Amino acid sequence: MKRCPHPNVVYCPLYAAAHEPDGLGCDDGNLAEHEGCAVDRGVMDYNAGVAALCRVRPDTVRERAEAENAAMARQQRQRNLRAAGVH
Repeated sequence: MKRCPHPNVVYCPLYAAAHEPDGLGCDDGNLAEHEGCAVDRGVMDYNAGVAALCRVRPDTVRERAEAENAAMARQQRQRNLRAAGVH
């Protein structure tokens, strides 16, 4: 089974797009019957889905990437502070 590359789906652009009516997200209409999105079940290619979404709504892809990068930077900063005994 393939998995979404995002440990937190909040940062997945396909997950964000799944909440829009244009059908560009990872919800293939089978979420109720199966566990996981179309990418997790191997029905959809993540990279192809993001490329299609980027052509239509590049802001969604960019915003999710920026949010994920900011969260990762915050987490790394916290780890560094703890390791240095500051926090």
